Amino acid sequence: MGTEVGLRLEKKDKAVNTRHLAELFALNGPLPIYCIHPSPQWAPLALGLILGHAQQNLAPHRFDTAPRFVANVAELQVLIDKHGPGICLFSNYMWTRVANLEISRWLKQYSPLCLTLHGGPDTPAYFETCQGFLRAHPEVDIAIHGEGEETVSELLNSLAQNPVLPKEVAGLGFLAENTLIKTPTRARSEDPNLFPSPYLNGIFEAVDYQHWNSAAIESNRGCPYGCTFCDWGSATLQKIRLFDLDRVAAEIDWLGRHGISELWITDANFGIFERDVEITRLICVTKEKYGYPTRIVTNYAKNTKKHLVEIIEMLSDAGLISNGIVSLQTRDPGTLKAVNRTNIKTSEYDKLRKAFEDKHLPMSTQLMIGLPGSSRESFKQDLRFCFEQDIEVQIFRTVVLPNSPMAAPEYQAAWELQHDETGMLISTKDISEVEMFQIEQLARLFRCTHAYGLFKYWQSWLQWEYQIDPIDYLDQLLADLPSLEGKNWLPRLIDRDSPPFDVINTHHSLREALRRENAWTDFYQELKVYTLMRYPAIPDSPEMDLVLELQTALMPAQGRQWPQHLPLAHDFAAYYFEHRQDPHSPPLNSYPATVLEVNDPLGLSEEELRMGHRVKGRPAAVWELESPLLLGSSSERTLSLKHPA
Repeated sequence: MGTEVGLRLEKKDKAVNTRHLAELFALNGPLPIYCIHPSPQWAPLALGLILGHAQQNLAPHRFDTAPRFVANVAELQVLIDKHGPGICLFSNYMWTRVANLEISRWLKQYSPLCLTLHGGPDTPAYFETCQGFLRAHPEVDIAIHGEGEETVSELLNSLAQNPVLPKEVAGLGFLAENTLIKTPTRARSEDPNLFPSPYLNGIFEAVDYQHWNSAAIESNRGCPYGCTFCDWGSATLQKIRLFDLDRVAAEIDWLGRHGISELWITDANFGIFERDVEITRLICVTKEKYGYPTRIVTNYAKNTKKHLVEIIEMLSDAGLISNGIVSLQTRDPGTLKAVNRTNIKTSEYDKLRKAFEDKHLPMSTQLMIGLPGSSRESFKQDLRFCFEQDIEVQIFRTVVLPNSPMAAPEYQAAWELQHDETGMLISTKDISEVEMFQIEQLARLFRCTHAYGLFKYWQSWLQWEYQIDPIDYLDQLLADLPSLEGKNWLPRLIDRDSPPFDVINTHHSLREALRRENAWTDFYQELKVYTLMRYPAIPDSPEMDLVLELQTALMPAQGRQWPQHLPLAHDFAAYYFEHRQDPHSPPLNSYPATVLEVNDPLGLSEEELRMGHRVKGRPAAVWELESPLLLGSSSERTLSLKHPA
């Protein structure tokens, strides 16, 4: 039905129907406001803030601002049949945009008088892209750019006085005779506390919050950095504005009291202020008091370790996080300059990493594939750093967000950026489409072999004993895979099953088949044969077999009995940890015999692995079985084994 409606709308003038606008505001009684939220598992914070501000600033005889949140067409139809046409608010994010547009298309067919207002970070604001967006989507009457609280209230008050599209209200985009009218940019509110909290003013008491998996709070707004790939509320290089600490504390208490499991702190740089330590303490106290939240997700400060170590330590001790994620993205100087990130010093990251190690706190980082200025070699260097430091890394494809500096036409032209309909980069001036695929496959293989542990100890042994660079080894393996004959498992290391946007949960089909069939011995035998063929200077040796037997024992496999006691001719755990401190330590064959105990406390061997599957409460990277090697690691996986969900 959505396609049919879209075709009908294409035949109309692609502009707001002024006759419908006049008819809507001529209706008797207050006009209802409908908040469309197609992701009911998450708290609709942005819409709640807009509605709360509207309740304070709209005349009740003109607008009915009672909380009405709907997730789909069926729910919306019930409300329109009861209350009549009205104002429909949509907050577009990457994960809601498609559903919001589908609902808008249905709405314009079912109740043409309804006024559709689309805002949020995924509603384009640049002139060319906004004009193209509105032309392609006549179901969108008006685009709201920037902070929406004041814009929506001013717009509706203006329309109530005169139902003509107001060019004087800042922050709008709409079509007139198929040409974009873009009103002046709205200045950001100096005091975000002017916008009432929907948690505290009763709005969310009227919502079925029992179905929420997660909810967000803001302790501040703004970001002092100007990274071109980022769109933090369409804001860069701006002053950070604080919400009152009493308000933040009350919101945290509300979420704990209402049993919300996952708390998202949406600050761009949590930990940048000293008061963030107090906010962390309040969260931990709330969990102790109510049992909730059970997990915290946030974006940590990137340029300071002053408060972060204390924050991560508190959250870790409270069982609220499994790791502290610091967004590295890249260490390459040329790429950092190209994406305007030179004011975030990688030296500060190194200090933070050292501080975390000293306190035995979990930490991981993030890398981005295909950033402007990067190359295949620079990305390989980033992977080398993560391997050498034994850092668990999350890897993402770069996406051109509609309102980021990277989306500016002149920036895209300068770096020759090509992207698909979702914004995912497919080529740049320095990376061809073929190379982008190769880099993605290398990232996937690194994630599979390092985070999931398939080659982790094998590659370390090859590096320490034979100076085989671990990233070059993976790159060469990928290049050789198409020509390998008689191999059943290795060719499947090219992952064509996982969606392009999900590099983190990679190789699920291969790993599940190996787990289900308990085929690790065959898999590693193929790897051994390949390695001896590709690197003839490496001899076939008992030590090689020992490392591969160890790798086999550490991988989940159906039908095994626990604990398993693995006799080893040489103590690999001692070898591994000594070489982590000093790569020039003695070779493996100089270490005494030992018995390695391997266990599976999370039941990974019997847990079916599905695409994108995550066990709630533990990271997807937890796939290596428990042993002294894992429990002695400083990675985030250690703590997740202590507190399985």
